[in-house]
Amino acid sequence: MAASLNGFGTGYIGQRAFRSDGSYTTTEWIILAFLPVVPLRSHRLIRNPSQDRNLLVYMSHGYVVVETLPIDKRQVLSVYGFFLLYLLWITLTIRLLVTLHFHWPGHEQLLVVSGVILGGALSLLPWYLRRRSQAAAPFSETALVETINRLIASYQPDASSTPPPVPAMPPHLPPNP
Repeated sequence: MAASLNGFGTGYIGQRAFRSDGSYTTTEWIILAFLPVVPLRSHRLIRNPSQDRNLLVYMSHGYVVVETLPIDKRQVLSVYGFFLLYLLWITLTIRLLVTLHFHWPGHEQLLVVSGVILGGALSLLPWYLRRRSQAAAPFSETALVETINRLIASYQPDASSTPPPVPAMPPHLPPNP
């Protein structure tokens, strides 16, 4: 399961191939400074909000791994492509703002606001593509129940593991007077 601390570790990046049971394919990456570096494996996941943790300085999402897949090459290329596009977009935005600063002195605040808007505009692209992909496979409770039943049926506990001991019953306590 993916885990990171301050942007270093492993993390799930990308969502594609949505199904009507709410599952999707994602890739687990080694991340450095919040940037994906090396893809490790792909999974089909279903979000499990009951396992979410949201503290003031820490946030974690709960997932159920439906299946482990080979690395999804299309997703890996999409993630690398998006980060390269984003780097190019930010570089060109900074270059434009520096050029405007020299040709339009005295409007620094307007240029900063324009830079934030231009810099953040591209971050809406993954959100839009994810929503479009989800709309192609509308959610179905029946499909989710079938997936859960399939997971339960395929669950095979480790043969070497022993079941946890059954706790002893507490002794009978006398009634309060």
